[in-house]
Amino acid sequence: MEELLHIRPATIEDAKMLFEWRNDEETRRASITTAPLTWEEHAAWLEKVVNGVFRDRSLCIAEVDGNPVGVVRSDTRADGFTEMSYTVSPAWRGKGLGKRMVTQFAREHLRGKKLAARIKKGANPASEAIARALGLKPYAEGPSDDPNEPPTVEWR
Repeated sequence: MEELLHIRPATIEDAKMLFEWRNDEETRRASITTAPLTWEEHAAWLEKVVNGVFRDRSLCIAEVDGNPVGVVRSDTRADGFTEMSYTVSPAWRGKGLGKRMVTQFAREHLRGKKLAARIKKGANPASEAIARALGLKPYAEGPSDDPNEPPTVEWR
């Protein structure tokens, strides 16, 4: 039987954990922005998120039996699409939780919204599979923020 997955809003108490997940080498390698964050940048950003400064952003923690296993974020863009991104905790990778937490988050929080994702071309097959599970398809390719990184593919 699959473990019960619970999605809850991120809190300031999640700061250290999220900072460690975000700066994990594998997470950065798959991210659009690959540079490590400083604690000061991260703490200031998270405080704004949890205090609702970014009205178009949602940040939630996925938990199994009370254990944090990942984070899912959504940002409503000016073009009407809601862009999703996620990270599975390094300790929980390879257990099939990415797809479960992203699809559950979309079902619980983004029903009826036009979804999008940006994924590095050819660099993250798991994220491409999750995008397909959401019904998304490759839409357009654009340059990466970093010229040393592969191009980014927009999925819609």
